[in-house]
Amino acid sequence: MNESELLEQLKAPNWHVRQAAAQHQNATERVLRKAMGDVWSVRAAAAGNPNATANMLMVVLNDDHPDVRVAVVNNPNATEWVFKQAAIDEDERVRKAVAHNTRASTIVKSVGALGR
Repeated sequence: MNESELLEQLKAPNWHVRQAAAQHQNATERVLRKAMGDVWSVRAAAAGNPNATANMLMVVLNDDHPDVRVAVVNNPNATEWVFKQAAIDEDERVRKAVAHNTRASTIVKSVGALGR
């Protein structure tokens, strides 16, 4: 599936179709940016996509929905900056995601495990 086909899927009335487009391995930055303006489940799919850039993840880390922020933490492109910010998140699920992430530093993991 190419970019234009994925962009078309993001127009579908069914959020499952839009979520699948956001998760797709061929999703480009353009597709992911558009998906990040959708409902939380589609935003979470885009935030978890390995094609999401570190800059995109830094922006979406401010999302209102904790599942989107957890997806950011679990993204392979999440940076130490993302882990540091997420370690002090108001939601315990986000902090636990940091504490269990093997790529986060030991110090950041301990902050996430301790909570706010």
